[in-house]
Amino acid sequence: MSMMFFLQMSGFNVMVFYCVTIFEQVGSTIDPNVASIIVGVVLLVSCFVALGVVSQLGRKVILVLSIFGMSICHMSLGTCFYLKETSSLTPLEISSNSSDVTQTTVYDNVVGWLPLVSVIGFLFLGNIGYGTLIWVVTAELLPPRVRAMANSFIICFAFITGFIVAKTFVDLIESPLRESGTFWLYGGICFIGGIFTLIFVPETRNKSIEEIQEYFRTKKTLKADLSETGHPLESVT
Repeated sequence: MSMMFFLQMSGFNVMVFYCVTIFEQVGSTIDPNVASIIVGVVLLVSCFVALGVVSQLGRKVILVLSIFGMSICHMSLGTCFYLKETSSLTPLEISSNSSDVTQTTVYDNVVGWLPLVSVIGFLFLGNIGYGTLIWVVTAELLPPRVRAMANSFIICFAFITGFIVAKTFVDLIESPLRESGTFWLYGGICFIGGIFTLIFVPETRNKSIEEIQEYFRTKKTLKADLSETGHPLESVT
């Protein structure tokens, strides 16, 4: 359920639902409707890429690389909004000062292509990794006797959390966080999710149910032994 929490809180649904709005607000020179079509094509292509990648790499490697990449894309998109919020220049301004014109040109060039690359990169990485593979890994990690019931709870949790994140997106960008802070927040959540996945999620590729359950039993036994032994300094006293 923790992995599903990080997926929903990563803002994956926000990127899909508010794609056109994001491109309009960031001031990209690329037409928002054209950009949304490109995003849709990327989502379709990433589905086929995922089929090939999953069979070649380990589940954990894909999940970790995916969510860390999503974090980077959120940070870059937040930076685009930060430049827009802090810059006094806009694409419509015309200045007689050559330095202002140069600064405006640099700003336009960066904000022109970087938002599209960030959104495409985020959705591509998410769709081949955390956005789809998490459903497989979650099922593999659950014990067979509780898998059906646990999956039901996880799916309900995912839809409720996804609704909350999508509903609060507009409230966040209108708050003191603004657009830049909102996407940096999502990026921070993705980074924490990557650390969590790296430390706590085991590799499940080419492993049987018994091997996966043995992994958790071993960790549980180790914790029990440590709790019975106590702190190493206690034996000294």
